[in-house]
Amino acid sequence: MGRILIEPIQSAIHERNLRENPVIKNPTSQLVFQDLLLPAFNRTCMKCHNAQNAKSDLDLSTIEAIQAGGKSLKSMLVNGNPEESELYKRVSLPPKHDEFMPPDGKPPLKAEEVVLLYHWIKTGATAEDTLGLLMQNDTLRLAMDSYLPELAENQLSRQAQRLERMKTGPKLARMAMDFGLEVRPDEDTDSAYYTLSMQFPPKIITDETLARLMPYRDYFSKISLVGADITDEGLYYIGQMSNLRNLILTKSCIKGDGLEYLTSLSKLEVLNLSHTDLTDQNLLYLDQFPALKKAYVFNTHVTPDVLKVIDAHMKNANITMEEGDFY
Repeated sequence: MGRILIEPIQSAIHERNLRENPVIKNPTSQLVFQDLLLPAFNRTCMKCHNAQNAKSDLDLSTIEAIQAGGKSLKSMLVNGNPEESELYKRVSLPPKHDEFMPPDGKPPLKAEEVVLLYHWIKTGATAEDTLGLLMQNDTLRLAMDSYLPELAENQLSRQAQRLERMKTGPKLARMAMDFGLEVRPDEDTDSAYYTLSMQFPPKIITDETLARLMPYRDYFSKISLVGADITDEGLYYIGQMSNLRNLILTKSCIKGDGLEYLTSLSKLEVLNLSHTDLTDQNLLYLDQFPALKKAYVFNTHVTPDVLKVIDAHMKNANITMEEGDFY
């Protein structure tokens, strides 16, 4: 598609999605677990207690996982009874207590979040509970008085970032064309994020190309660099693309040493390393990916026995010898 046509088409897509997909929600309509508690856990607890790296077998990423508990066999979530819920007990202890969570001086939940957790459990701890429902309780309503403005400010900040991405999208697409890449709005994320892929016929894409994209590192949700001259050093740049969900590096120059750079990608769900020089040793890095659901390692140096062990160990991810999609 000609460069002249890119900007008006993308602008029209952006304006449509902005109208149809507002991100600002009335605070009282926000879901207590999904919109409020889960982001709080992400900030304070999820590095150690996620689906792939569940310390003490405790995963805080879903209500069901919390209810399943961990190695302690204590009831983490007793619906209707926060005093008997180990999750609430641990975050409400004095900070210097040996069992206070999170440990080692790490940033804890805010006082309002602890109160919110208490009342959410007291109400029944369901996925459908809204802040408005819980705030019928006078104690919680008073506790939320100082918290609601912060929630609104956070929403406005996210909306401003979203608008900036959408505004900059056409410029990013033009720049990417000069690099030999194609940028499109990701329709699966209401076009507030972008897909990045190779042009056809392909040009030479290197680690340096990725470095030049760093000013836009938060813009990308899907990347497909099939056959690119990307090495493990280039994964350093990809590891800074915090909104990345899908990464395809098929037929690239990856051996796997740089996969450590990707372990901080909290949203990465799909990774395709087929037709690369990935080794058994470097496959072990996948166990540190917090949100990984699927990884493809067809035609690599990974051996079936090691793959079987890793795949069995990763409870919520599937590591397979299938080739996987190229886009």
